[in-house]
Amino acid sequence: MKSAEKLVSKILLSTCVITTLIFTPFINLDPITAPKIAILGTASSALLIVLLFSTKLIFRVKTNYIFLLLILDLLLVYYFSGANKIEQFYGTLGRNFGLLTQLSLVVICVSSANYYSLEIVKNFKKLLLIVSGINMTYGTIQLMGEDFVSNWTSTYANSARGFFGNPNQYSSFTAIAALVSLSNILKKKRPVSEQVGSLSYILIAIFHLYFSKSTQGPVVFGAGSLLLVLIFLKSNNYKNLNLQIYVVASFTILVCAILDIFQKSPWKPLLYSSTVSTRGDYWRAGIDMGLSHPFFGIGLDKYLEWYRISRDDVTFSRVYSTEVTDSAHNIFIDYFAFGGFLLLGIFILLNLFVIRKVIKIIFNKNGYDTSLTGLIIIYVGYFLQSLISPIHLGLAIWGWVSMGLILGVKLDNDIKVVPSKEKTINENTSFSSKFITMITVSSLIGLFVSSLFMIQDMRFRSAIKQDSTVDRIYSSAYIWPKSGTRMAQASWLLYKNNFKEKSLKIALDAVKYSPNNYYAWLALYSRTDLDPELKVEVLKNISRLEPRSAGIILLKQ
Repeated sequence: MKSAEKLVSKILLSTCVITTLIFTPFINLDPITAPKIAILGTASSALLIVLLFSTKLIFRVKTNYIFLLLILDLLLVYYFSGANKIEQFYGTLGRNFGLLTQLSLVVICVSSANYYSLEIVKNFKKLLLIVSGINMTYGTIQLMGEDFVSNWTSTYANSARGFFGNPNQYSSFTAIAALVSLSNILKKKRPVSEQVGSLSYILIAIFHLYFSKSTQGPVVFGAGSLLLVLIFLKSNNYKNLNLQIYVVASFTILVCAILDIFQKSPWKPLLYSSTVSTRGDYWRAGIDMGLSHPFFGIGLDKYLEWYRISRDDVTFSRVYSTEVTDSAHNIFIDYFAFGGFLLLGIFILLNLFVIRKVIKIIFNKNGYDTSLTGLIIIYVGYFLQSLISPIHLGLAIWGWVSMGLILGVKLDNDIKVVPSKEKTINENTSFSSKFITMITVSSLIGLFVSSLFMIQDMRFRSAIKQDSTVDRIYSSAYIWPKSGTRMAQASWLLYKNNFKEKSLKIALDAVKYSPNNYYAWLALYSRTDLDPELKVEVLKNISRLEPRSAGIILLKQ
C-alpha cells in the first residue's frame, strides 16, 4: 500500500474499533456516546488534512458534489434553523448526533471512498468479526449476571447489551457480523477448518440474537441472508429461471414478514411487538416536524425538543404517553426533521448513489468475491437497522465507512483516477515531517474540540455527587459547553436542598440559553416560589412546548 493509503487505513480501521468498544461508565454520566464523539472528532480532523492535500479522485464527480451539498446544507441548518448553536454542535445528551458528529462521519465516508483498497475492505471485515466477538463476550458476561457496570442493568435486565448499552443495536451489530461470516461460508474451496470456524461463529451469534430479546437482529439477519444468497446465485451464473424463482420466493417472504410485523397477516404474528406501534408514533411526529419546518428544519439533533409539540392525539392516548424520545427511530425521518426537504433529499440521493453502486458491483463482477460481498452486507445491514432504530455512533461508524468503501470500488466503466496538476502529496513516498506535523496539530485540535463535551459530562457527574458542595453544584451548571438540560438538573437539585435563590438564577439562565428546552421550563414550572408575572410567562412556555395540559407532570421535590 502507498503511504497515504496506509495512514488512512490505520485511522479508519482503528476509529471503527475504538468508537464501538469505548465506554466510560465510571467517569461519565453518559458513558456511551460522550467518549465516542471525541474519537470521531479526532479521527476526522486527521483525515481532513490528508483529504485537503490529496490529489486522488477515484470516485464519480457527482458523488463529490453530493458530499459537498450535504456539508453545505448541514451548515445552513446549523445557522438558520434558529436552534441553540452549541447544543446543535454537540447534539442532544445521550444521542450526540449534532453537527460535529455528522461532519465527522461525512469526512470519514469521503476518506473511505478516496482511499479505497481491497486490503482495507478485507481488514474492515476481519475487524468487524473480531469486534463483534469481543462484544458478544461481554454480552455473555451480562447474561450470566456478572456485568461490572450496574448503572444500565436495571433498564435492560437479563438481556445481552454488550458495549452498546442497548439490546437493539447489540442484536443488529451481531446480525451484521453473522452475515459477514455467512458470506465467507459461501466461498467455494474454502478450508474445512475455516468453514467450521465460520459456522460456529454464526451459531454463537444466533444464540446472542435470541438472548438480546430484540427483533431487530433477526429481521436484519433474515433480510440480509436473502440478499446474500441472491448475490451468490448471480455471481455463480445460475440460470435465469433459478434466479427468477428465487427472487419471487424472496419477495414473497419479505411481503409476508412485513405483513407479520404490522399485524396484517391472516396468521398470528411472530415478528410483531408493541414497539412497532411505538415507532409509528415516532415516525409521524418526525414527519410533522419536517412538514412544519420545510426549509431549515428544527435544528440538528433537536427531535426531543419538538417531540411533545409534534406528537398526535393517538400517540398521547397510549399508556406510555409520559415517555418521550430523542429520535424518530428512522434515519431518513430524522434528517427530514433536522433540516427539512433539502437535507432529506440530499441524504436520499447519497444513499441512492451507494445503492446504484451496489447493484453495479453485483452485476458487473465475475465470480463470487467474499470481500466485496461482505462489504455490501455490512452496508445493507446498517441501512436496514437505520430504518427502524435511532442512530448509535458505535454502529453508525461501520455504516458510513462501508458507504465510502462501496463508492470507492473501481469498476471497468468508472472514471479513472484524475491527478491534480500540482501535487502536494506524493502518494508513493512517505510523508514529510511538515505534513506529519500538520496532521498531528489538526488531530490535537479535533481532540480538544470534540472532547469538551466528554469533559463537561465528567465534571458535571463529579459535581452533583451526594457529598458535593452548593458552590460546586452551582458552578456545574455553567461548565462549557453548556446544556439547558444539565442546567435544569443543577437548578432542581439546589431547589430540593432549599438553595432557592441560586436555583432560580440557574433556571432563568437555562431558559434564556435554550428557550425550547422543556426540562428547563419544567424546573421553573414545578417551583412554588415564583412571582405571579414570572409564573404566567412560565405557564405560557410550558403550554407551548407541551400543548396538552394532561402531559405536564411536575418534578418531585
